[in-house]
Parts: sequence; structure tokens; C-alpha cells
Amino acid sequence: RSAQAFNDQPEPGLPDHHHWLALSSLALELEQPQAGKALAQAVLAQEPTNPAALALLARSLVLCNEPSALQPAWLAWRLEPGLENQRLLVAGLELSQEWSAALAEQQCLVDSLENPDPSTYRKLAVCALQAGQPETAYTACQQALALHPQDGLALVHMGEIAVSEGKPDQAIESYTQACRLAPELEQPWLRLAGLQASLEQPELALETLRQGSCAAPESAWLHLALGQALLAQEAPSQALPALKQAFNLAFTGHSPHPHQQETIQLRTATAATLGETQHRLGFLEEARQTFETVCLAPVYACHREPQLIYSYAKTLLGLGEFNQALPWLEKITAQVVNYPAYLDQARAILALDPNL
Repeated sequence: RSAQAFNDQPEPGLPDHHHWLALSSLALELEQPQAGKALAQAVLAQEPTNPAALALLARSLVLCNEPSALQPAWLAWRLEPGLENQRLLVAGLELSQEWSAALAEQQCLVDSLENPDPSTYRKLAVCALQAGQPETAYTACQQALALHPQDGLALVHMGEIAVSEGKPDQAIESYTQACRLAPELEQPWLRLAGLQASLEQPELALETLRQGSCAAPESAWLHLALGQALLAQEAPSQALPALKQAFNLAFTGHSPHPHQQETIQLRTATAATLGETQHRLGFLEEARQTFETVCLAPVYACHREPQLIYSYAKTLLGLGEFNQALPWLEKITAQVVNYPAYLDQARAILALDPNL
């Protein structure tokens, strides 16, 4: 509303629109990138080369994971070179998957810092790996570890480098070391278990996930992965507690904003897996409640896969709620060719009107 008011009735006499820029910055601090974006754009409509507004617009777009962040980030950096604007430029290049350019800018950033911290070297490692330069990535990880020998994330990146080079044993060693030095991190446990599963070592992967869920009990991703591993071993009753824990952790807090894609993805995946397991075990009413947390909330619409919708519809059919099931079955058959869904759709129609 403030951004619209500014466009309609710009207030004279306020140099550089400081009040609107301050509001935009506050919106970003409150995790409201759409509001921050609108306020920055309102300033740019009046002053297209305002470097602060360009930087705030770029930050907003980065938070929304939009590749269009690159243009305002580049302009802000050209107009007002500095470390923060260079970091924004790197982020914009990453979102645009311009990894070679991102690597070059991140290297310049590292070189310009008197005392780079481990996170700066880790970002350099990520850019280098994505740019196809594993040796540069490995060196950056070593530099991070030289500053902080217990840097679990640097060890995770070293494992990823080893995987990219076809060295699973070396990757397992790096992931295992990361689990030992930084057990509170979810990434090393997940990477290690994923690699063990890919090497057809399901028992080792399962044990890794059990240990990880104990070491990092607040990680919904670890509990979800543990539940999925148990389902893969046809143990739905054992998977159920882990999936319920994942669901409780994932749905803690307020409804996510549309830009919080990882949270939305986690919640959708967790609800789908838990709901299907509850249905499989005969807990239909519980399954319905689980599915409805994501099927009835618009923010999850983009991540609702046809299989999730079909599972919800089958749960409604199992509860005899044909009226409620029919619109969801129609959604599925309109999206994909799903012969069981066609049969269930016909079943629902006949149940509602046996004279057809």
C-alpha cells in the first residue's frame, strides 16, 4: 500500500527517498521480499539510477530466487562498487547459473578481503564446483578448514567434489568426518545416507539416518529421509513415528511466504509421505487431515504433484466422501493420463447417481 501511495502521490522535499528505502529495507528484514521489491520499484520509478534502490530490488529478487535479480545487482555494483553490492552480483549470477562469471567475481571478492571467513571460501568452492573447476573448489575448502578445522559444511563440499570426480570412498570419508565434527548439521548425514543408498548399501544408509536423526533431532529433513528409508524396506509401521516427527517439525511456525520454496517443498513432501503411509495403514481420517494441510492451502499449489492429489482423492473415496473426491479426481485426469484415476472418477460419479 505504501508503494502504491508513493507512485500516486510522491512526496516532495525528501532527498533520495530515504523513507521509502528504509521501509524497503525493513520489509526485507521482516522476510517480506514482495513488499521490499514494490517499495524499491516505487523509488526507481522516480529515480531509475538510485543505487540503494537497485540494491534493495536485487536483494528482494534474490530472496525470491528470481534470476532477474542479476540486472539490478549488476547496475547497483556498477554505480556503487563495494563488497555488499559485489556479493549481490555474485548471488544474481548464481541464480542465472552464470557460474564461471560468479566464480570470477567471488574470487575477486576473496582477494579484496583482508581476512576472508570460512563462509566466503565455501561460497567460492560452490561456484568453482558448479563452474566445472573441482581443483579450485577443493583448494577453497582447504582454506576454509585452515581457518576453522571443524567446518562441517566445508567437509560436505569436499564430499560433493569427490562425488563429482567419481570417488565415492573419498566422499564417504569426508561426509563421515563432517558427521563426527559437526553432528548437529543435517547436510552431512543426508549426503552420506544418500551416497550409501546409491551404492546399494540400504542398511548402512538406514543406520546413518537413525544416527543423524538422534544427533540433529530438530531436522525435519532427516526424519523424513528416515521414514522414507523405512518405507523402502516395507516397514510402514516403523516409518510412521519418524514421518509424524518430520511433519510436526516441518509445520512448526506460521504459513510460509510464496518465496520460501524450501519450506514449501519440505512441507509438501512430508505431508504427502505421511498421508500415504497413514492411508496404507488404514488411518483414513488422520490421512485426510494430513493431506488437507497442503491440498487446501493455496501457497502449496505449485508443489502439489498429481500423485499427492490422487492420494488425497483416494482417501476421500475410502471415507465415502464422493462429492469431495470428485473435483480432485477431475483435476488429476485433466493433468495426466491416469487410468486408475479414471476408474475412481467413474466410481465416484456412479456412487452419486446410481441411475447413470
